[in-house]
Amino acid sequence: MLVGLLFAVQETEDRAGGLRAALPLAGVALVEHQARLLTEAGAAQVIVLCPRPTPPLADAVAGLTRRGADAATAATAAEAAALLRPSARLLMLADGLVATADAVAALTRVSGDALLVLSDRGEVPAGLERLGSGAVWAGVALMSPDRLWDVAALPTDYDIQSALLRAAAQAGAAAVVTPADAVGGVAMRADDLAAHTDAVVAAAASRVRTLADALAVVPVARRLVPVAVRRGWPTAYLCTAAAGAAAVAVAAVATGHWVTGALLALSAVVTAGSARVAASLRREKGLSALSRRGEESIPLAWALFGGAGSAARGESVAPLIAAAALVALGAIAERAARPAATRRPRGWGDPFCWLATAAVVGAVLSPTAGFTVASAWAASTAWSAIRVLAGRA
Repeated sequence: MLVGLLFAVQETEDRAGGLRAALPLAGVALVEHQARLLTEAGAAQVIVLCPRPTPPLADAVAGLTRRGADAATAATAAEAAALLRPSARLLMLADGLVATADAVAALTRVSGDALLVLSDRGEVPAGLERLGSGAVWAGVALMSPDRLWDVAALPTDYDIQSALLRAAAQAGAAAVVTPADAVGGVAMRADDLAAHTDAVVAAAASRVRTLADALAVVPVARRLVPVAVRRGWPTAYLCTAAAGAAAVAVAAVATGHWVTGALLALSAVVTAGSARVAASLRREKGLSALSRRGEESIPLAWALFGGAGSAARGESVAPLIAAAALVALGAIAERAARPAATRRPRGWGDPFCWLATAAVVGAVLSPTAGFTVASAWAASTAWSAIRVLAGRA
């Protein structure tokens, strides 16, 4: 069992009585960001060692618990050790460390105790400890719970983090070298984190899963979400904006304004995708799921109302039939594609792509042709995904 160990001990240099772990990064406290890195690396539990919890730190830990994490606090090494199971392995991050997911995950592939180190060449990120000559600790360590019990037996005036680091090194922990750009150093003041916000958001936004992510969501989210984070906009603002654009888009296409409705629907899907990225950063599972459903349902609702509007105006029922086929095939494709592939293969469509296809073909030829072509793509995606699932059975 992998257990994450975080520290909230050191105070900031620019906020009297404030803790480095409570500094804001990408819309959450730094300790929440660190906890997310640990859980993504496989940690089933996160322990925050904090001898003097402040209200912001307590709120951050409470936020972890609200969002489904198994998080606990401990005031001493002995208390932290008492929370561990004998089979546990500790994955430790330095107090105030800013790191990438790859840096944290690098040690999970090691069988024994290990320390992530930087080669002592060139500029060393601020706040990192040196390990003898020629190496600098990168702020990530993997060790046996015995090391924590060893430190618990020491006098209480020892620096627990440094003592754990030395205990692991003396126990023969392996050194795993990582590039210097894998860690951003240790944040000592709020300004230290300002430069890392965009990088954290960009990393979260760049997890491409679908064609929509690659073509539209990622490029827009990398620009929109940092602005929302810096200005303190709640994720609900982006969700509301997406819902508003979707409502106007549906009304527009239902009344025959094809191009306007299509553009608004596309923008609504992209905004919902940006909301999903922001929600994932803030570990807002409910809003993340809601945004994902919006990305999937907005194009299908646009198609259905577009076909219904054509029939209601007495033009033809053909667009309604074609739109209904797109909705049915699109729903089947989405249901099959999610478990079939984390990242969709080339050629697999998604609701955004079907919407864009229907909009362009519909504007050039006719709405019926647009829905028909998009339906064919949805059918092809559904068939491929079902074959993948059948092959696993």
